[in-house]
Amino acid sequence: MAHNGELQGCQIKKNPLSRLTGVQDAVTKSDLVFLATPYRENGSILKGISFNGKTLVDCTNPIGMGVSHGLKSVKSGAEEV
Repeated sequence: MAHNGELQGCQIKKNPLSRLTGVQDAVTKSDLVFLATPYRENGSILKGISFNGKTLVDCTNPIGMGVSHGLKSVKSGAEEV
């Protein structure tokens, strides 16, 4: 699991079989990258990350308040990424 912040009390840290690493390190060591983050954070999370031609699968969903489309149905979240 990749994470760029502090994970105090996180259950993943308690599993001896799991390993936390930085986002760039995880991308570098992966063949396929899944983006499963809060949509509004995508820009800051992806800024400065080098994918070097790797496939990025965007699992985010830009839902706004009241379960409306956060991008007003003009374009998809993947087009923003």
